[in-house]
Amino acid sequence: MPHLVLDKISIHYDGQPAPAVEHVSIGVAKNDFVVLVGRSGCGKTSLLNVAAGLVIPARGSATVNGRPITGPGSDRAVVFQNDALFPWLTARENVAFALRLRGVRPAERARRADELLALVKLAEAGDKRIWELSGGMRQRVGLARALAAEPEFLLLDEPLGALDALTRERMQTTLLDPLDGKPCRRADGDARHRGGAGARHPHRRAGARPGPRGANLRAELLQALRGKRAHSRHQGRSGFRGGARRTDRRDLRGRGGMTISSYTERPGSRTDETDGLSVPWSRPRAKRTGVSARMVSAATILAVLALWTLSARLQLVSPVFLPSPLAVWNKFIVVISDGFVDATLPQHVVASLARVFAALAAAILVGVPVGLAIGISTVGRGIFDPLLEFLRPIPPLAYLPLVIIWFGIGEPSKILVIAIAMLAPVALSTASGVRGVSRERVNAARSLGATRRQVVRHVILPSALPSILTGLRIALGAGWSTLVAAELVAATRGLGFMIQSAAQFLVTDVVIMGILVIAAIAFVLEFTIRRIERVLVPWAGRE
Repeated sequence: MPHLVLDKISIHYDGQPAPAVEHVSIGVAKNDFVVLVGRSGCGKTSLLNVAAGLVIPARGSATVNGRPITGPGSDRAVVFQNDALFPWLTARENVAFALRLRGVRPAERARRADELLALVKLAEAGDKRIWELSGGMRQRVGLARALAAEPEFLLLDEPLGALDALTRERMQTTLLDPLDGKPCRRADGDARHRGGAGARHPHRRAGARPGPRGANLRAELLQALRGKRAHSRHQGRSGFRGGARRTDRRDLRGRGGMTISSYTERPGSRTDETDGLSVPWSRPRAKRTGVSARMVSAATILAVLALWTLSARLQLVSPVFLPSPLAVWNKFIVVISDGFVDATLPQHVVASLARVFAALAAAILVGVPVGLAIGISTVGRGIFDPLLEFLRPIPPLAYLPLVIIWFGIGEPSKILVIAIAMLAPVALSTASGVRGVSRERVNAARSLGATRRQVVRHVILPSALPSILTGLRIALGAGWSTLVAAELVAATRGLGFMIQSAAQFLVTDVVIMGILVIAAIAFVLEFTIRRIERVLVPWAGRE
């Protein structure tokens, strides 16, 4: 009796005149191995997505064990065409993801993940990052991740397409072992474009071909095999010549082909130039020995200092308006030790940094949830988008008087002005990162049993983290530009207050010194955040 039933399924996608799948019925029993074979675009993946609960059909019904399929579940794990792995996790952590969702202890899930990695011939790759693996190795990690969920049905969407021939043979054996009573007894559905790549030992094949109104998939019993390891050839009514024959080294020698005595996959190893073909695009490029960007930047700064010094020495501008670099440096030393307007330079810096970081913390606490709401929820987007678009173009000086009227001239009003300036970059960057999350990764987590909250926590937030950190960098720049305006309000310390006080008495060297200090601090913060990005999101740009 079929346990997974798709009855008269029709699938329509928005904007497409013809249905992707029309009036298709198919049933899969427990321990059954069914292969869907057909051209690209004929609806195989769409049918698998219906079985997985990722697509709701326009017509027809889908049930598993007599229960309607209303969404994804860990009883129907999916291996996608592209691996849909999580780059912020190692290979072992990716495999153990389903166990983590269930609350399995770290030691137990690491042990189980290592067993499954060994099963797919990746025993030594557990600690590797995803971007360090080849495409075929990623596919095998995705297969091990699906097996870790211990599903009743394993839905495979071209799982072996990225593998070489020898590794594909090994993975075919790995997939078929459960059907022989070996560990992980499961029923499999496999969507393939080529019979020889994954349809070697099916219990049933269903042929698919494009029809006049879209894709007509004919669920027919094309072949029943006596043994699960039988080899055959069959000519179906759809014109597809099915079946595949296992090829080993003896076959190759008999046909006069190459002989392979051993096969070892070495992740990350480089091929010697003498071992491969030498083509123009494969040759390593010689390292450029020209002028670097850092050298140009250093030369530019030196040129500006030289012009500044020359202008001061020739008195092209009065020292009252443009003091020499030496005068600014001397004033810098004096303000550090003796202070200016009742505070030393370190005290002014600490006061300004405290306001900026307090405002940044407030912007993160408000902006990240707002960005998540905008990116995830239509209601959230409708509520917060207009407010952000209203605040974003308004300069801080415009709402500064209103903030003073509402909150007074104390420290909270200064922090609030800076926080408002930082809020929009943080929220909009978070929303952009959330909207850019890979749909395949979200579907992979859902098919492994993740709840909505777990998807947000374990998939959406890590995926959006690079965009969030970029928003923090932009927000810090906006905060520093707002600092001077905020410290106009009854401040007694701070770099902005120091600069404004010096400007009132034409102490130009203090003004220039304060501006240079702000620029230096901003540069250090930018450099620090970039270093933090390398640590927290090393996968950014490498996926």
